[in-house]
Amino acid sequence: MKKIFGPGLLFLCLFLNACLAGQSNLELGQDASARGDYETALQAFRAAAEEGSAKAMYRLGISYYYGQGAEVDQEKGTYWLEKALQAFKAEAEEGNMEAMYYLGRIYYYGQGIEIDRERGSYWLEKALQAFKAKAEEGNVEAMYHLGLTYYYGQGLEEEDWEKSLYWLEKAAKAGNLEAMYALGLVYIKSDLFGQHQALYWWEKAAEAGNAQAMNSLGIAYYKGEGAEFDREKAVYWWTRAALAGNVAAMHNLGMAYHKGEGAKPDQEKAFYWFEKAALSGHPDGMYKLGLAYRDGLGTARDRDQARQWLQKAASRGHEGAKEALDEMP
Repeated sequence: MKKIFGPGLLFLCLFLNACLAGQSNLELGQDASARGDYETALQAFRAAAEEGSAKAMYRLGISYYYGQGAEVDQEKGTYWLEKALQAFKAEAEEGNMEAMYYLGRIYYYGQGIEIDRERGSYWLEKALQAFKAKAEEGNVEAMYHLGLTYYYGQGLEEEDWEKSLYWLEKAAKAGNLEAMYALGLVYIKSDLFGQHQALYWWEKAAEAGNAQAMNSLGIAYYKGEGAEFDREKAVYWWTRAALAGNVAAMHNLGMAYHKGEGAKPDQEKAFYWFEKAALSGHPDGMYKLGLAYRDGLGTARDRDQARQWLQKAASRGHEGAKEALDEMP
């Protein structure tokens, strides 16, 4: 059947829906990025960057610099990161907390510029103090950012997981879905606290519609980390996440059907989900789709399509795709 929606038309439809829902281009890009749909995110960030959003300039620069949603293009990445730096600098000097935070990250990690740890630490510390002041006043978004700052140790000599948990839990209890998801990450990655708590917060976020939490629940059940080893439950949560648009879950679901783990082996279903992930810009989805075309798994064998998808994956730095291309006659 002929495909009606190309990437450009798909973005237009999403853009119109976002406008009707009151979403900005930046919010549309953030939502797409959270789902792992980096190609849609790139287009939305580009539109928001051209509207003057410093945060969109930053996200667009990172997308180009690391090849998220497009081939790696460090020249374009640097261009947009430098524009973001100037925009954040102006906003930070006017007291914008998030601008202070992002400005600190750019300096501290040398994103598109030379590393400047002194300036980076200065702005990260200012952001930390600003987040703390607002969080103590009851600002839920500031609680979330403060929790993340303590977790990663940004602007601090070292991370502080207890303070991170304190502020993320306050934000989560106030209904912030991102905080619920982040709280689960802190629990699952920390050896100091019970990992079973991660499932509690991910389930709350998932039931409220957070597709990242659904995907993470699937991974937890698949690996038996913080949960019982149950691959049928993994497939259940990946299916919910994939249907909610999470691209990583589409790939994971494809693998489950390909290997017959948590579901009966079904190469046609595996192909369907690999194609969905690939069309949304997932490099490993592109690779798996290329292999499916090469080997005739779930679809007719098609060397041209195989080469096309393997080349797309390789252009995003996928080493397995590069090796597969070298082996093709």
